Amino acid sequence: MPLSHKLSLDDTIGPGPARALKLFTLCFILAKIILIFVLSNNTFFVMDEYAHAAHTGMIQDFYVRYFPFKTVLSAYFYLPAQWLSANSAEAMLIARYQMAGAGVAVTVLVYLICLNMGRTKLEALFTVCVLLAFSTFIERVFRVRTEPLCLAPAMGALWIITSRHKSGWILFLAGLMSGVAFLTTQKAVYFNFALATAFIAEASTRKAYAEAFKKAAIFSFGWLVTVVVYSVYFRGPDFLVVINHIFVTPVRLAVHGGEDYKNLREFVLMALSRNAFVYGLCFAGLLISLVRLRKLSRVEMIVAVFTLIMTFFIFTHNQPWPYVFIMVIPFLSLYGIEAVKAVPAGIPYLKGAVLISALVVMIFSFKRNIYYFGHTNLLQNLTSRQAESLLGTDDSYCDGVGMLVKKRFAGPAWWDARGIAEVMAEADKNEFKLLENIFSYHPKVWILSYRTSKLWPVLEPFLINSYVRVFPNVLLSGAQVSAGKSVKFVNRWEGAYALYDSGGARLNRPFYINSKVIEGSTLLKTGEYTARLSGGAGRAYLLPDNINVPFTIPPARKPMALYRDVYRY
Repeated sequence: MPLSHKLSLDDTIGPGPARALKLFTLCFILAKIILIFVLSNNTFFVMDEYAHAAHTGMIQDFYVRYFPFKTVLSAYFYLPAQWLSANSAEAMLIARYQMAGAGVAVTVLVYLICLNMGRTKLEALFTVCVLLAFSTFIERVFRVRTEPLCLAPAMGALWIITSRHKSGWILFLAGLMSGVAFLTTQKAVYFNFALATAFIAEASTRKAYAEAFKKAAIFSFGWLVTVVVYSVYFRGPDFLVVINHIFVTPVRLAVHGGEDYKNLREFVLMALSRNAFVYGLCFAGLLISLVRLRKLSRVEMIVAVFTLIMTFFIFTHNQPWPYVFIMVIPFLSLYGIEAVKAVPAGIPYLKGAVLISALVVMIFSFKRNIYYFGHTNLLQNLTSRQAESLLGTDDSYCDGVGMLVKKRFAGPAWWDARGIAEVMAEADKNEFKLLENIFSYHPKVWILSYRTSKLWPVLEPFLINSYVRVFPNVLLSGAQVSAGKSVKFVNRWEGAYALYDSGGARLNRPFYINSKVIEGSTLLKTGEYTARLSGGAGRAYLLPDNINVPFTIPPARKPMALYRDVYRY
């Protein structure tokens, strides 16, 4: 008899407490799901989220003009966000709502896999509660990233494998789902390997080696079909170009990507310490199941081996950013119930004490969730809207992040640690090819953040005579002019310019461009000019003449922090 059926939680606590526990779990799950959607709307954006969402606008260029480092099936998932949004801030929020919906699908799959493992409905509900007690899951599942997105197809594959149906078509379908996960992110190769190994191991324990080989072949064929279809879709007869890019290009990033960052292992300790009880509960349950491995049912053995391998891969990953742990938490959560059920029934009140402790921890997990409301995206969204309001249809911008996912990015300019190091290394040699390439896109707007601050000694000479700060974190093509002395204006955006005062009002005051008097607005091509006011006193700002949003020139101070403590909050 499967381990899960020997002493169910329902039998242990009795019908009355079981009904009360079921009501508690349902209320807890509902509250947490609501929290996921609310937090998806409120929580700060991590830099990578903008990059992932921006891929949707580049679909027509994939593997033609733009060869992505990673598989990009996720770009199609975010198409509704592009279609339904009026601006980039809205697009990011809609993408977040989509991810929150995918997160709910993951919780449903956890419940269904529990039932496949022979658990009762109450035990399955309790397992979902364990999952939702992980602050990492609540805080990361709605992120616009591929790691949480690939969970749904990966868990779908596990659900299919653990179903009652055992035909070859089921294995083929599981392979297809695993392939979809892989094409969402290559990190899903962990899922693929773990799942294939798990059902091979289960068959091998029965000495059914031919069956194990057959299952592996069918599963791998399904996985391969998705990869080939993906490659043919993008390049047709030249599909081998895509396949080569999928498997060869990311190798350096996978092996050496963590070398650009210091102390990444601290995130492992942070993840464990913030969820110590639930991790302990799940690790204990997994260990108990592994000790009894040969007594488990076919399904339980597959899930146990799969979870063990996934746990090893994720916790030894060379880039353990906080979002990476979400790839194993749903599978670990399947074992919290086993720790509770394993408490000896003969010791009075011990099982009840463990169960009550788990419920108390679940309730107190809301404290961390509520605290997370303090890390809001209001400033990020405000800055995004301000910057985007200054851009026309064909205008470009730069920020080293890609915040304006519906606008043209002056790139490539992804200034993570490696990107910043490359620009600085060039500057040390008195070379500026990377920056000159960015300015060849004629950026009209710059958004200031910690990334531009790190490059400021190199960037400032390119920006100081070409842009004016019109919002706290936004630079706009233009120059500050006065009547006394001509200033140099290196125009990097071709268009019509006019005068404004510091409060954003248009001025009907004459001014000089290269000693030629101008009244009203004037069309300026890119290049170097001299500019000054035509008599009188005071100062004004030569800016694009199509500004249709109110602005006030901000005081000279550091930009506001857009990405404070994005990984450690």
